[in-house]
Amino acid sequence: MLNVKVYSGNLLIGTADLFATDPPMGVAGGKLSVTSDYGKVRLAIDSLNSNPQPDWSALDLKALTNDGKEVHSVGGILISDLVDVYIDEAPDIDILGIADAYELWFGTDPAYRAYYGT
Repeated sequence: MLNVKVYSGNLLIGTADLFATDPPMGVAGGKLSVTSDYGKVRLAIDSLNSNPQPDWSALDLKALTNDGKEVHSVGGILISDLVDVYIDEAPDIDILGIADAYELWFGTDPAYRAYYGT
């Protein structure tokens, strides 16, 4: 598990405990525990989720570990917020294509170990 702080630009919009969700593709995901600033980007997230070809770069999403290291990803960061459908469910966050430190951060995760047989 990797605990991260999630930012949109300079706004701290939430924190998340990430788990290996697709080890061969370098994907990690979890539930986003939102901050009060999340409301400032929520409408944009809703719009992106309903767009068949969303451009998430406008939100300038980034995830930082507790020691301040950025979680670099090839495929970006996606947030799925279904609060209108599932009232009490936190948004999902997925970080796609983590390459540089995936094994370091998720090497002991059960999904990682199951896939790589370690």
